Amino acid sequence: MNSFVEIARRIMGINFLGTEEVTKHFGVHFTCEQLVEFQMIPFTESELEGCKNTHVLMAGYPLTVLGIKSRVPNYFFYPHGNAWYINDRLAKETIVDLRWYLLRKDLIPGSVGATHDEQEKLLNNNERVPYACEIIYLVTLYRLATGICLTFQDSGVRCLDILYCRGPLERGDRVYMKSSTSIGIDLQCYDDIRHGDTGIISSSQRKLFK
Repeated sequence: MNSFVEIARRIMGINFLGTEEVTKHFGVHFTCEQLVEFQMIPFTESELEGCKNTHVLMAGYPLTVLGIKSRVPNYFFYPHGNAWYINDRLAKETIVDLRWYLLRKDLIPGSVGATHDEQEKLLNNNERVPYACEIIYLVTLYRLATGICLTFQDSGVRCLDILYCRGPLERGDRVYMKSSTSIGIDLQCYDDIRHGDTGIISSSQRKLFK
């Protein structure tokens, strides 16, 4: 009998990024206990069938933005040297959870050009806006595993993070991410009002591990 992980991989196809892909492309190692826990997936077959073309089922590993950045080629990120956010908490401390993620790989319809509050109203009770580290983890792992760069329709993606280390920027700006094949991943900061090229993706909230 096939394990549910194998069933999920068959359903999701290219949009399945399990512990094998994480280990291969990020050079990290899961403990035996963690691998056993990852044999349980907190989503049903019907749920996965319903989102297999719009979402990515992904095994999370505790990495920060800087941890991810150190494991991929320089051209994956812009600028290719030191970025403004490298000393900020969002890059050094906020961390990907050790769990299964079900993340949209494109923008939520109707979210582009809306305010942050309007965008959050598009989410259901089991969804939230992801942190920058989670979106960056998705984009980099997906590109390493498939060769495809997720560009989110060439629009930016609002993140859950609020900027902590400002410099010339004003306090309270929300972090926003753009991704392209030519430039790579770029983080910027805007307020929560309408921006014509900014939308959101979603992360399903269903933790399995303690």
